[in-house]
Amino acid sequence: MTFLDVGQGDGAVIETPSGKIVVVDAGGVPGTDERLGGDPGTRVVVPYLRWRGVSTVDLVVATHPDDDHVQGLSAVTSRLNVRAALDSGLPSPPETPMSRLRDMWARKRVPVRIARRGQRIDLGDGAFLEILHPSEKLLTGTRSDDNNNAIVLRLVYGKARILFTADAEEDAERELLKSGVDLSADVLKVGHHGSRWSTSEAFLKKVN
Repeated sequence: MTFLDVGQGDGAVIETPSGKIVVVDAGGVPGTDERLGGDPGTRVVVPYLRWRGVSTVDLVVATHPDDDHVQGLSAVTSRLNVRAALDSGLPSPPETPMSRLRDMWARKRVPVRIARRGQRIDLGDGAFLEILHPSEKLLTGTRSDDNNNAIVLRLVYGKARILFTADAEEDAERELLKSGVDLSADVLKVGHHGSRWSTSEAFLKKVN
């Protein structure tokens, strides 16, 4: 499990015992065009993967449409062989990194799954991803609906659990607590980069 310094935003790489590679977000610079270069996918994520000897990524996860999470995934998709993508399904205006990424997935015929609670992705040798959020009924009227409907994942391998909360804020945390899903984890990627809107005390107690 490697968390990469992509500047603003998130970027993480999962390498499983069976050799599967998962990239969860890849950073980005809001308001810029990744086609001009200089994005974290080009500068950080792809060079790291190549240094690790990776030419094929089994799954890329775009947790939600914010530029600082998804922009770098374009470089990953264009420069490496991507076998599948996991998408929040949230709307994104045209000519944004998320819309361009979705167009690229379509052109390259990358199979795309829309993430919803209850899905499970087998990574081989006993490792798997659980999708804990969002549910089929998306949250509306929150401080940030994009953040509060971001994909929340839990990586499970043996007794180890790592919880990825993307930019989920307290509205999403309350919904997760209400749902009763198992949130226990050994490692927590805190919500929204440690924002004051995320990682509430009640949520931490449930994860602990």
